[in-house]
Amino acid sequence: MIRWFCQYTPNHAKYVDERGVYDDVMHSLATVRYSDSKALLNDLISYQMTEIHNNAFVNKDNHAFETLSHLIQKAIKKIIIKYYVIQKDGFL
Repeated sequence: MIRWFCQYTPNHAKYVDERGVYDDVMHSLATVRYSDSKALLNDLISYQMTEIHNNAFVNKDNHAFETLSHLIQKAIKKIIIKYYVIQKDGFL
């Protein structure tokens, strides 16, 4: 099973100033780091997340991506169903 993941930090410079980071960790996750929510959402929806294999800094027990993906899919299904019902009932 492929596990997709990303690091989302909206204001990365502020995060670094306030909390500090380990350069080796940041470097190893550079290809999956997002600070732009639109870019992250686009990659989530289109399944274009970058794969990283065998990274010592990745928590393999974190299910946040699966949870977020599930919530997005549920929301999209609700929107599609509402659109279909509205269209079927002649409201459009």
